[in-house]
Amino acid sequence: MKMILIFSISTDSTTTEVVDWLKAFDPNISIVRINNDLQDVKFKQMIYTHNEKSLWVQTSQGELIDLFKAKVVWYRKGGCMFRNTFTNGNDTAFPPGYVKYHLHQEMSTLSDFIYATIENRAYYSLGSYKKGNLNKLLTLRLANTLGIKTPDYWVVTSKKEIQEILKQNELVTKSISEGVYLTNKDHAYYTYTEKISKEIANNFSEEFFPSLVQKNIQKKIEIRSFYLEGKFYSMAIFSQKNNQTSIDFRKYDSQIPNRTIPYKLPVWVEKQLTSLFHKLGLNTGSVDLILTPNEEYVFLEINPVGQFGMVSYPCNYYLEKEVAKLLYEKWKETF
Repeated sequence: MKMILIFSISTDSTTTEVVDWLKAFDPNISIVRINNDLQDVKFKQMIYTHNEKSLWVQTSQGELIDLFKAKVVWYRKGGCMFRNTFTNGNDTAFPPGYVKYHLHQEMSTLSDFIYATIENRAYYSLGSYKKGNLNKLLTLRLANTLGIKTPDYWVVTSKKEIQEILKQNELVTKSISEGVYLTNKDHAYYTYTEKISKEIANNFSEEFFPSLVQKNIQKKIEIRSFYLEGKFYSMAIFSQKNNQTSIDFRKYDSQIPNRTIPYKLPVWVEKQLTSLFHKLGLNTGSVDLILTPNEEYVFLEINPVGQFGMVSYPCNYYLEKEVAKLLYEKWKETF
């Protein structure tokens, strides 16, 4: 069965729209969508011999599918693929929780192998499990080597260090890795890029966990650009005149929304960013940039599985259709 295999989560509306477009192109197309949050497939058996290579999973409807037969793969979102395969596990001979931890490590290692093998065996893969979480600091360093302007930054552990840096620089702080995105029935917790004033720094502990601070870049506009196989779809975000969004446009102001318009990056900027994507081994992702009042382009980060709906709709790019079209054309090439 020549299928398109999609790794996502059940609440991702972008994935649903791409699937709808695929079905519009061909109602008989074979699509398998695995939602990591639902754990809607169960591992049954993997065969990896000289004569046969197969990975059999069972859906919640009881259907058996060989994922190694996927011809086109889109890694949208995901993680450890088979958490529902093992039980909690307990044994009085081991410390509490040890058996569960060990089984999770076993399945996590197996999942890593499975994702890599599916990508390797597929005719085409959009996005990559291996590249799903970029190291932010390594990406900034690589961008520097390619001549891309990036903010100065420090990783600090004390109030004194921050106070010294603040004497010469305006600072913001952000997470070193992924930010906090946690919700429960009563509250939602998110981390944003936040400005650090001298007054705020004075209230810090004398020492704390290693934390990333960056030089605050003055901006004319912010730019979010979606990259898809060599082409950029960019949007200008006029966030600087609203105090709520001036440091981080993700602090949406529903009462006074930021103006957003289609934007064309200079060819030389697109060439630099294309080189960065190639060096990272990525064929898609979302880029965040700042255009300064002095007309300098400053690179902030790449999200390999970044949301592109926020660029698609305001700019009429129809990116869900473009992604579906790419997957569909690659799928047709396998016949």
